[in-house]
Amino acid sequence: MITNSLRHTIKIQGVNIDVLRVNDLYEKILALIRNGGKHLITYTNIHTMNIAYYDKVLLDAYANSSVVYCDGAGIKLGARLVGEYLPERMTGATFIHDFCKRWQDEGIGLFFLGGLPGVANKACRCLKKRYPQLKISGNANGYFQRNSSEEDEILEFINQSKPDILFVGFGTPLQEHWCLQNWNKLDDCLIWPIGAIVDYLSGRVPRCPQSMEVYNMEWLFRLIIEPHRMFVRYVIGNPLFIHRILRNSKKGILR
Repeated sequence: MITNSLRHTIKIQGVNIDVLRVNDLYEKILALIRNGGKHLITYTNIHTMNIAYYDKVLLDAYANSSVVYCDGAGIKLGARLVGEYLPERMTGATFIHDFCKRWQDEGIGLFFLGGLPGVANKACRCLKKRYPQLKISGNANGYFQRNSSEEDEILEFINQSKPDILFVGFGTPLQEHWCLQNWNKLDDCLIWPIGAIVDYLSGRVPRCPQSMEVYNMEWLFRLIIEPHRMFVRYVIGNPLFIHRILRNSKKGILR
């Protein structure tokens, strides 16, 4: 894994987060692909930061990422609380269409790994319908036996497909764990844990209305449509993150 000493980052709870806007993220991704090699791209939001507080493997994933981008308004708030600044939150389900439109012109090959059986395949069909020239290298669902011959076959399939970008959508921290555990088995490409992207692309999970997203209320929309699953994440997790930031601030441990 290669990190760039010229990166402009801030540190929150031990995690270096790149100071980027969406177009900066796109250009960094494109540069990494053109320069070759194997790179890990990760995102951070309050939920992932709360997990990383106890999960050393997830912290290792962040430490070894070529890019760590802000995926939540809560992280922007956390930056302000430690006297730093992040210009923009970047959510995969929001920027993926703009990126795919540009990737089809660049000839960038994508592989989608994750979701229930058939969901990744449907997501790819939806993308091809919208972007006919987009290069889809392959896809596979995320419901396979870990550390098995089935997993070995999927890894071989990915390598044979030779994608420029491998999207891994198992949810945090499973997706980051899987990427690190299989790092040496994957050929050079950009490895990008990206959550439920195939669920959004396939239409299986509805996207937050733009009228709510523009006011950073996506968390409320997700809480409304999935109250049982999201209650702990948002109602407990959000205040917990802010409490940790403020507690460390009072102790003089801002970073």
